[in-house]
Amino acid sequence: MSDDLRATRRGVLALAGSAVLAGCGALPNPLRSSPPTLDAARLDEITTGETPTIPQTVPVTIADAHVQGHADRTRTLLSEAPLPFDEGEIPNGAMREEMNTAAEAARSTVEESQNAGSPYEAVSTLRDARGKGRTVATAWAYADEGLRREDLEGDANALADDVAAFRDRFSYVGDDPVRALLVYESIESLVASAANNAEGRPENPRTRRLAENLVTVSEFAADIERGRTALTDAAYLFDRLREDLTERRVLVGTFEGALDQLLDSLETETADFDGNDPVSAVVDADIEDSPVELPLEYLHSDIARTGSITTHRDDGELASALDAVHREFTRLRAFQDLRDRVESGESFAVESTEDVAAIRESAVTAVETALDETAEPGLSRKVLHNMAELVATVDEEVGPYDDRESVPADWIRRDVGEYIYAAAVARVTPDVSETVAETLRN
Repeated sequence: MSDDLRATRRGVLALAGSAVLAGCGALPNPLRSSPPTLDAARLDEITTGETPTIPQTVPVTIADAHVQGHADRTRTLLSEAPLPFDEGEIPNGAMREEMNTAAEAARSTVEESQNAGSPYEAVSTLRDARGKGRTVATAWAYADEGLRREDLEGDANALADDVAAFRDRFSYVGDDPVRALLVYESIESLVASAANNAEGRPENPRTRRLAENLVTVSEFAADIERGRTALTDAAYLFDRLREDLTERRVLVGTFEGALDQLLDSLETETADFDGNDPVSAVVDADIEDSPVELPLEYLHSDIARTGSITTHRDDGELASALDAVHREFTRLRAFQDLRDRVESGESFAVESTEDVAAIRESAVTAVETALDETAEPGLSRKVLHNMAELVATVDEEVGPYDDRESVPADWIRRDVGEYIYAAAVARVTPDVSETVAETLRN
């Protein structure tokens, strides 16, 4: 799960799994006739419309005290430094500005967390706030007390030991396998994050290969803090789930059996797909330079790529592997849905701003309808949250065009493709969720 739920466009697309759609606006094709122009003021009006709000949740109760503990820890860390830093405290101007910005971001995040859509979203944003708070506190300790990287190694080692201890006591136990899956997937993601922060990665600025200075040491400490926070949240969810159970069933066999069955189905359905083929070879319609070409391209290229499923399974993360299977089935079904619509004659051409309005409204309606009608809201919510965020971030990227009266339709072809992608994924999500749930429960 993303620690920063105020996602950028690229962040949302990463959550959605999209690589193809995340580029720049489409370039005009000189061999095509001139594209129609769209009224810029009307585009601005369209993209300021209402979008669905779907908070991320987890099916256990997160007490206010747990959320408040993260906020209090952030405030305590910030209180350890004389803020804002001045030239006498941190002489380097760039470093000083970076630390003051981190402090302000931490304060703002704590305030914003009070209005989060759910306790789960609140703790997710506060993990980052705690990291920024630790950055600031460590920067001051570096400048004032001479704290250095080696002084933090003990914290990193303790975190690694605690991750190992948690994994030793972890097991798949639950009463309902769907509910358990949702909780354990979150736990696995948090524990993996904590382990990464404890062990470090080659690209991480806290590694020994980089120069040791106020910023790199502070970032080292921030990583440890985020890792500690993630592990605390994982343990909290784990313990709360067990406290809530009406009966204790060992679910490892259930998860493994469902994973085998779903993977067999996925492999059978995708046996004839070759992601290296051009999408035009498998769609019986002219989609060249149409907004629908881009989502079809992405969805087709990703079919039958099960690398993340294998990785999670090899790492013993069965809940995350099942979540990845859900995601792959969603992509497959979305491609099939979109291909069938195009081949049956549905047009996604943009000849006017009202075409943009209709396509955007289709995405909004698809997300709202899917959430209302899904029989498995827990399994569907994560995907639908991402699609709602995608619509919202595309809205932000289209305009505003304060200095223009009109915009060539080609300029927003990729943006319109993202609306189409969101609608296609949302439409198929309830059925995919129901399939996964039935497999788990049977």
